[in-house]
Amino acid sequence: MRTEIITKRDDLTIRRLPLEPGEAMPWCTDSCNRFTVAVRGEQLRIEFQDTDEHTLVPVYSSMTDWDKPDHAVIAQ
Repeated sequence: MRTEIITKRDDLTIRRLPLEPGEAMPWCTDSCNRFTVAVRGEQLRIEFQDTDEHTLVPVYSSMTDWDKPDHAVIAQ
């Protein structure tokens, strides 16, 4: 997995994070608002640490989403 920081300020970080099929991010929490733009893909699986819970999110090119901070530890 590779990450490219496009913009970083005290109140804003914009990064590019391409995930290949089957690739996952490390466990993380969202401590700030997050705006996501899907460039391509069909589905994103979000897993929650220490539980069997997961969420399947259908995605499509140009899909956007706004998420508020959430301190649950997740992997995507």
